[in-house]
Amino acid sequence: MSRSASAICDEININKVNGIYNPYKAQHKAYVRRHNASFRGQKIINNKKLRSFIESNLLDGQSPEGISDRIKHQEKHLPNISKDTIYQYLRSPYGKVIGLQLKKK
Repeated sequence: MSRSASAICDEININKVNGIYNPYKAQHKAYVRRHNASFRGQKIINNKKLRSFIESNLLDGQSPEGISDRIKHQEKHLPNISKDTIYQYLRSPYGKVIGLQLKKK
């Protein structure tokens, strides 16, 4: 299997159901955990000032890296956010509209 014994033991302990390991149920449990994991772009969605700042700067042609640095160093009233979170927001259903507008430009 080319995995360490501890990794296999962890997999069995995390994903067993009623003391029995079933690979199909383990796969489903892993899917549910990924599906219910928090979406990192939630920070942008819940903060209207941050969202409008990011969207307006993206439409002005700034990169997510530049926006992230500007928020970190100049815009102290906004919460810090990483460039990866901005990219993830653009790929989400919430940011797709902005992503489409950027492609048109």
